[in-house]
Amino acid sequence: MPGRNCTTCPLGTPMKVLRLYVQDGCPSCRAALEVFERIAERSDIDARVIDLGLSCDEKPDAVFAVPTFTLDGQVVSLGTPSWDEITSLLAMPARGADA
Repeated sequence: MPGRNCTTCPLGTPMKVLRLYVQDGCPSCRAALEVFERIAERSDIDARVIDLGLSCDEKPDAVFAVPTFTLDGQVVSLGTPSWDEITSLLAMPARGADA
């Protein structure tokens, strides 16, 4: 799933950066991907799935299991968050945004 390359939303507020780290053979990753795909449709989120088995991207030290969700570089869920949990996290001001 391609992510967006811009870092600001149309109104000039910082875009939230959501990453989902997965790996082939992970039994919990399918449910995580379903939650992620719903979130990734939002235009105010830079959302990307990173497959640790395929990616050349450096894995953050805090990512030690899959699935792992990070938001603005911070681990927010080891495992699959509920829809309410992830939307609550996304409702908080983006890092660098005025609170």
